[in-house]
Formats: sequence, C-alpha cells, structure tokens
Amino acid sequence: MNNCQINWEAVSAISSALQAIILLFSALVVISQLRQIRQQSIESRITGLDTSLKLLDSSEDFTKASYAAMHNSIVLGVSTWSNIFEVIDQVVLLIDEKYTDPNLLLKLKGHELAAIGKYLSNVQIPEEARQEWESEKYKGVREFFNKAIKYVDESK
Repeated sequence: MNNCQINWEAVSAISSALQAIILLFSALVVISQLRQIRQQSIESRITGLDTSLKLLDSSEDFTKASYAAMHNSIVLGVSTWSNIFEVIDQVVLLIDEKYTDPNLLLKLKGHELAAIGKYLSNVQIPEEARQEWESEKYKGVREFFNKAIKYVDESK
C-alpha cells in the first residue's frame, strides 16, 4: 500500500468515529428533549385538572345541583341549568384540548357529575332548560355526563 491509501483509510476511520460521536450526542439531546416535553405535558395536565376542579367547585349552581341530585331534591331555574351546562362545557373543552385527563377528573368528581346526569335524564327540568340541554351546543356535555354515569356504574 502506498501512503495515499493509508491516509484516506485514516481519514475514513476518523470520520466514522466522528459520526458516531455526533450520533450519540444527538441521541442524548433527543432523549433530554423528550423528557422535558413529557414533564411539560404532565404539568399542563395538572394545571388543566386544577382549572377544571376550580370551575366545578366555584360554581354555586353546580354544587347546588349535585347536592340536590344526590339527595333527591328538586333543582329549579332555567338560569341555574344554563350556568351548569356552561361550566361543564368549559370542562369538556379542557378535556377535548387534552389539558385535563377525563379519567382522573371522573375519579374526583364522577359521583357528582353522574348524579346530575341521572337527574337530567329522570327528572323534569324547565322546558327552556330542556331545549338548551338537547341543543347541539351541549352535545359534548351530554356525552360527558353519560361517561360519568357509565364510570360510576362500572366502579360499583
């Protein structure tokens, strides 16, 4: 072999080693970024869950309706039902946008949500509220209440 061939083989070996080092470094950076993204996702979901819980807990109408539904009382007022539908719609939006884990929310508030959902299907509410409830706008709310009822029934 001549000197020229040996030099090119050395350059090729050094180049391969350099590529391996760059590849290893890139893999470490990707792993680090994936961990960071996962951490941010978890933090975002915790914030979304906290927001959902605050929405539900700060709504006097939701609290009143869940208590009434669990104790077989009557919930009156179109505005009460409108407020409840609106609050649950906001929670459903957080779930749809993947800011809140629906299963964890149901573990925390499922019994209250299921009680209201059963109340809505079994008890006569004011006609204006019934029309609002059955509107396309609250389709996601109806589905979420049904999911809460199913969750509670399965957890018994």
